[in-house]
Amino acid sequence: MGKMELTIQCQWIFNNFKTKSDLIYALKDIPEEAKIVSSNGVDYVTFQVQANDKDDYKYYKSKGFQRV
Repeated sequence: MGKMELTIQCQWIFNNFKTKSDLIYALKDIPEEAKIVSSNGVDYVTFQVQANDKDDYKYYKSKGFQRV
């Protein structure tokens, strides 16, 4: 299927979560196999995963990833 990416604006994360546990909970939603491929200073972080089949694609899409 191909590579998929999720870009998160760090300002959005830190402004919406007031406690450390809230932030950890939000980051747990990112699959463990996701790798950080880009970090634009403190503004954005981009995660990337490999979707091997249609089920992987649907799962990652439900997590917010988009096909590259």
